[in-house]
Amino acid sequence: MFIFVVVFFLLAFGIRFGKNKYWLFVCTLIMAILIGTRAISVGTDTKSYLTMYESAMLFGYQGYPEPGYGMAQVFFCNMGFDFTMFQTAMSIVMCLMLYMVIRRVSSNYAFSLFVFYALYFVMYSMNVFRQVFAVVILLCAYSYLFKGKKIYFVIGVIIASLFHMISVIALPTLFINRLRIRKTYIVISVICFSFILGIVLSPQLYTSLAGGYAHYLINADSMRSGNRLLLSIALSTFWSALFIICFLSTNYRLRENFWFKMYFIATVANNICLRMELGIRIMWILSICEVIALPLCVKYSRKISKTSMSGIIISALTIFFFTMLLTNSADVLPYESKILK
Repeated sequence: MFIFVVVFFLLAFGIRFGKNKYWLFVCTLIMAILIGTRAISVGTDTKSYLTMYESAMLFGYQGYPEPGYGMAQVFFCNMGFDFTMFQTAMSIVMCLMLYMVIRRVSSNYAFSLFVFYALYFVMYSMNVFRQVFAVVILLCAYSYLFKGKKIYFVIGVIIASLFHMISVIALPTLFINRLRIRKTYIVISVICFSFILGIVLSPQLYTSLAGGYAHYLINADSMRSGNRLLLSIALSTFWSALFIICFLSTNYRLRENFWFKMYFIATVANNICLRMELGIRIMWILSICEVIALPLCVKYSRKISKTSMSGIIISALTIFFFTMLLTNSADVLPYESKILK
């Protein structure tokens, strides 16, 4: 746990460096090493990834997993990389993509990196690495959509789907700029309605909407109940409240911003999927945009000071991060590294 806490406070302290590209590069490299050099015991699915890599060593690509990841395994196998070297190389590639996007579009490099770390992305990259890798590719794709380059966005989604097929869910965001979220009562009503909808929707409806991933939902354990459902409701309330605070505190210019609209859609999707154990997989596709959106909420804060807005967001992320860490989300504890002792 110690290493996670140290990196957390390092990144929180580093927010003061703002748009310092050197700080951004060093910290993304630290995250890549933290993710890539983890021991086999860290993360629920790491052993499965090891098995996939060993299979690629023996038999080449056999059609599973998705071809992008499968061919990456074959390439690094042919380079003579062992599994730790492979996952470290892939982590470096992922973090370099993150570095480039943040450099290109973020209003505060250090804050964006802190958001990426404090949310679930780093912890879950030690578990379901393929999808987190795909989600960072989607962030690159979103950066092109933000600039109106729709063809590049579609190409980015296709590339991301080569690492995890669920990435195709991002395609409808092609039309995100048609969304209008100016009126306060409409926005709050939609947030509340999505929250209620998430509670009352039946598992059968989720299954019908899941398409090829429906088999994940057939098992009753894939739907939250009891304490898990209560925790999910609490988290949805928590994230909805943070969005509403950001919405009410910023000016109208931000409400027309692509990244803020994505933040709104992510909040709605989180509410609708609150009963699904795997709802977080859908959330990542949208909530990755918070890496860019939350620093913008500070930049465009008008009704409260920028310092207060920054403090609210940092406090919320701190509560969430330590909740995830202390409940050992994604089985990242106890953390062991092949080089970090």
